[in-house]
Amino acid sequence: GDLRGFLGLDVLGVGSETNRQGGTGVPTLSAGKYIGPDTFVRVEQGTAGLGRVTVEQGLGGGFSVESSLGEQSGGGVGLTWRKDY
Repeated sequence: GDLRGFLGLDVLGVGSETNRQGGTGVPTLSAGKYIGPDTFVRVEQGTAGLGRVTVEQGLGGGFSVESSLGEQSGGGVGLTWRKDY
């Protein structure tokens, strides 16, 4: 099996994020899991200590609301519409 499955996660990824001074990207690790049929929770942690938690709730019709809270970016809420072709 793979590490993602072993850990019981739906998403496991590596990326980068700008550091607090706006400089070059720092490595980040993100992990996510569906905790309900339409509810997804993602946690991101950077090597510079920057963390963020995001909750996405599906509303139906391709709409979802996303709420996030992070050390650098503060908090936020957004409405998203997505259409898969």
